[in-house]
Amino acid sequence: MESPADRIRASARRIGFDAVALGPLGSGEDGRRLLDWLRDGLGADLDYMAEAPEARADPRVRFPWARGVVAVALHHDPGSTPGTEPARERGPGAFVARYARGADYHRVLEGRLKRLRDAVVRAGGPGTRAWWAADHAPVLDRALARDAGLGFFGKNTMLIRPRAGSYFVLGEVLTSLDLPAAPAPAGSCGTCTRCLEVCPTRAFPAPFRLDAGRCVSYLTIENRGPIPEELRPGVGTMVFGCDLCQEVCPWNRFARPASARDLRPRALAADPDLLALAALDEAGWRRAFSGSAVLRAGWSGWRRNLAVALGNSGDAAALPALRRLASCGDPLVEEHARWGIMRVDSHHACQ
Repeated sequence: MESPADRIRASARRIGFDAVALGPLGSGEDGRRLLDWLRDGLGADLDYMAEAPEARADPRVRFPWARGVVAVALHHDPGSTPGTEPARERGPGAFVARYARGADYHRVLEGRLKRLRDAVVRAGGPGTRAWWAADHAPVLDRALARDAGLGFFGKNTMLIRPRAGSYFVLGEVLTSLDLPAAPAPAGSCGTCTRCLEVCPTRAFPAPFRLDAGRCVSYLTIENRGPIPEELRPGVGTMVFGCDLCQEVCPWNRFARPASARDLRPRALAADPDLLALAALDEAGWRRAFSGSAVLRAGWSGWRRNLAVALGNSGDAAALPALRRLASCGDPLVEEHARWGIMRVDSHHACQ
């Protein structure tokens, strides 16, 4: 006779998830690490992480009925292997994080997770409760997925799936069902430290520990203020997010392309030309990235990022765009554009 767990796994596959794992809620050890991380000041100004941290650390504070978790993953496109991109005949290249090159994954996951929640309730029968989340709720998504057996934590704090890497997005369903414990995933980082060494802003004070205030993804997305001047060179030409610690991860040689059509990359985001991006006005930017997570940066943050990237390109062709940004009327953008102009000028002065 098919068990509720078997029915849930089969439903997740029919709905279209690339991976599914389930098990009991964990011990709360990761919650204690969260509290330590916040106390050590490594959360930058991610104020939402400090709101009711005990409830974020242990979902049972908010959902006392929760006993088990169903964790699911959808692959997003891993892009080309570093060093294999075709030679450019245009302006300097920009970089958009791989997960953001298609539609906003929150929207892609939402419909699927609602269907999975309903399937969990059907599998459990009368009285079963369930609640879904996709990186927009006060829970530790990666810890829940690890506890369910979906993967293991890498030294870069990413969840890694053996034989699949880390280029995927996560969702979960909490349930009142008692679900069987999952076997520990086979895999680890071993002695590898490539991810820690490649970080251009030194955002990893130790393995498995991230200083959000130094992370390029935080600096170019969540951060609403200025990018600290000493960190700007490390941002390079990354205009939205950073995948460097994943690019060098040996496990990502097994990365798989996106199965969900909406998560497949758009041409503009997959291979962006920095000068073409800088030529977009606000309406053009919103049209170009409609339905994309890129809009989360906001117009002001996006132009701030462009100014830093244009400066780091060292390309004299970036100067007209930088001068436009330096007189755009937004003090945040203008300051970064002036820095970018000095950066380009100093690059050419040293040649």
